[in-house]
Amino acid sequence: MPGTRFIFNTTKTIPGQTIQLKHKGIWLSKSAGDTVVKYVLWARALLSTTIAAMSSGLSSDDKRFAERYFLTGPNGPDGGQRDTISRKLQLTYHGLVNDVTLKLGGDGAHGFVVQRGNNFGALHVSKKTLLLGNELGVITLMHEASHKFALTEDGDAGQSGPDSEEMGYRRQADNDWWRAGLTQVLALNNADSYAYFAYRVGTAHGVTGP
Repeated sequence: MPGTRFIFNTTKTIPGQTIQLKHKGIWLSKSAGDTVVKYVLWARALLSTTIAAMSSGLSSDDKRFAERYFLTGPNGPDGGQRDTISRKLQLTYHGLVNDVTLKLGGDGAHGFVVQRGNNFGALHVSKKTLLLGNELGVITLMHEASHKFALTEDGDAGQSGPDSEEMGYRRQADNDWWRAGLTQVLALNNADSYAYFAYRVGTAHGVTGP
């Protein structure tokens, strides 16, 4: 996907929001465009439900998810941790409820956002990943949105070498991290932590996909 020229546009309008889809091919099917929009709406619903759960009080399952993804301990996040998690969830949510542009690739990485200094660039998500029709698409979308809108990172992105980032990624089966070494401090700014936490909490509270 890096280096792809996204010169074609498809605009999708839903109440209160315009979603601009940029793609490299001249034609994007209506069904494909509609599916991408459904994933945006699904991500919004998962995030808003998780934000509400953070505000009203986490259930025992929610605390277990926080322990898994943010390494907060069995009693769930403390006040400062809760504020950090809530703030980054809210930033990610608000980024996806306002007008948003997605650059859709066909193959390659599931998604990426290029970091320029302290800012993140365009939101790239693989069209192929979104059209698979499973949880990976919405998790990828929330992961990349948290980069762009909440300035999250992958693992310890400040260090050199692939291992520093790989410890911030969940295995696709969601049974462990790619590599060991993620600390609690890093987890609280880790994109996959937010994406998986929102997916698990939202799903546990009844949010289903398209």
